[in-house]
Amino acid sequence: MNTTPDEAPDPGLLRFLRTLVLALAATMIIGVIVLVGLLVMRFPSAPAGFPAEIALPAGERAAALTRATDWLAVVTESGRLLIYSADGTRLLQEVEISAQGK
Repeated sequence: MNTTPDEAPDPGLLRFLRTLVLALAATMIIGVIVLVGLLVMRFPSAPAGFPAEIALPAGERAAALTRATDWLAVVTESGRLLIYSADGTRLLQEVEISAQGK
């Protein structure tokens, strides 16, 4: 039983296929580099943190906290929304929150 092919493959065709494979590999490598670069550029380098202390009114406890670029919002357990300066020291606004149906 003979398993060798009768004809040798065309060298021009093999060169063409090798060129296609190399082009595909280069395209994939460049694509991965571009994706990693985009991810690195899109994510902020240092996220904005929260201050160590926030001057809540006496007797209040924070239930939720969120941050914007220039203010902090604190929702208290008593149902008040307190807007503070970004450093958490100065109260800018206070809103009473009432649940619907009460």
